[in-house]
Amino acid sequence: MTAIRRIGVVGLGHMGSAFAENLIADGYQMTVYDRNEKNAAPLVAKGATAAAGIGDLAGSEAILTSLPDDDALEAVTLGDPGLIHALAPGAIHVSMSTVSPGLSRSSAGSRNSTSLRGRRTWRLRCWAIPILRAKESSS
Repeated sequence: MTAIRRIGVVGLGHMGSAFAENLIADGYQMTVYDRNEKNAAPLVAKGATAAAGIGDLAGSEAILTSLPDDDALEAVTLGDPGLIHALAPGAIHVSMSTVSPGLSRSSAGSRNSTSLRGRRTWRLRCWAIPILRAKESSS
């Protein structure tokens, strides 16, 4: 197995931007996307490529999503265009989004179906890695 070098990050809020920034610093080829184009600018200045849409992530070997809710993750992964349509078979989707367990299961199942619109075999590996926000301490 070859090492992953091309990574995309979708959702450039506090967490997604931090993930992307660290991966850029480690030398990965980064493509970043956020609904708000301004969120990509600091990462582009550090060497990332800004995606104009989900389809621009097609060359990524792995995609990290850090999205705020079920609706956002569903639109990004299962929408048209969505990751299910953009990524090559064998690509990895790592969801670090704040979503329900039910959506994680159903979207992973959709990405592991044996065909996409009857055209090709589809195997997109999906890992759901929940990130929990710690309570802020009061002084």
